[in-house]
Amino acid sequence: MARTSHATQLLILGTLLLVASGCKQPDERWEPPLEETSTRVIQSRVEEALQLVRKAQGEIRSNPEQVEESLNGAVRDMERLSKYHLPLLEARERTYNAHRFLYYRERQRAITELEAVEDILDRVAATGGTALQPAMKEPLDLVSEAKAAVMGDSENAPDLVKSLAIKLNFMALKGRLALPDDWPPSK
Repeated sequence: MARTSHATQLLILGTLLLVASGCKQPDERWEPPLEETSTRVIQSRVEEALQLVRKAQGEIRSNPEQVEESLNGAVRDMERLSKYHLPLLEARERTYNAHRFLYYRERQRAITELEAVEDILDRVAATGGTALQPAMKEPLDLVSEAKAAVMGDSENAPDLVKSLAIKLNFMALKGRLALPDDWPPSK
């Protein structure tokens, strides 16, 4: 086997170093705003609604007037899920997406996600009536601030998006405390 000359070895080493330095890899990995998230609120609401439906099933013959109360409670739990908890979880997910896109310098995709979050929160506020409008003010303000920061390429944009994600996570988990007992309002 022929020996490789010293110059050839240096040329190969130099080429390898150039190729390796040309690969774009971030110095750090993206980390989500929160490591611990949960859907236990959703699971709890579904279990409560199912218990009320089962209770109504058991009372159909023996206690018909109690059936309506149980079914109304189940409907209320399902409405809370569809009008509050699920939209907030989607908003939180899209905020995480925006945070990740921002990290990878995909500003337009981050803005698109934040616009979707704003639409979701506007719908929750509109659907929730006067009971939810004050609760939606802070996260909607945070979305506006975050969007402006991302559009302006501000260095505090990631922190604002992270604050929004944390706020939405808290709102989703603590929804039972924020929502009045009679919410959503009867039609």
